[in-house]
Amino acid sequence: TLYATFQLLTPDWLRGRTMSALTLSVFGSFALGALVSGRLGDSLGASRSLLVFSLAALFIGVAAFKMPLPTPN
Repeated sequence: TLYATFQLLTPDWLRGRTMSALTLSVFGSFALGALVSGRLGDSLGASRSLLVFSLAALFIGVAAFKMPLPTPN
């Protein structure tokens, strides 16, 4: 699953922080995403709204992958 893979790939010293950020981003984004996608769907249409959100998800994924991992003190 996503959570198991996330935990296996995260260093021990960073696991708690990253799991809390993952949980907040997954569950916290539902309400905000529903609001924004509804407004965007009304103005652009469903297919263009899906395209915008797909491109945004791709951009965020690439940007997150390229972020440097901090080193423990």
